Amino acid sequence: NYEWAGTSWGCWCGFAGESDFGIYDFPVRDIFHEVCNENHTKIGCFNILDTPGSNLDYIGKVEGEPVKICAKYSNQTLANSPIPNADGRCPEGYMRCGNRDSPYSVCTSESRCPIANIE
Repeated sequence: NYEWAGTSWGCWCGFAGESDFGIYDFPVRDIFHEVCNENHTKIGCFNILDTPGSNLDYIGKVEGEPVKICAKYSNQTLANSPIPNADGRCPEGYMRCGNRDSPYSVCTSESRCPIANIE
């Protein structure tokens, strides 16, 4: 059993570019525990809802039997991960994770990409 803590609510600026932050006094790619203000939304930040925690004993059932997964916890989060540049490349020492055609790709310094979808 694993008790997942869930996620926090706030104003997320995860996909705003570094140059967008030049005239504003807040850090790049961060979650603020407040509602986005006008400056945030001007550069592409948006409000996110919290996700309540849950017990991850199993993820579902196949033919009536619980299906379990094993995963390694990462210290890197989406909020503190670099994003690919305009050419789709990550900084040195990072690899790109996610769909190449999606604006939601991230870069990771881990040896494998994080789990993004389970069907």
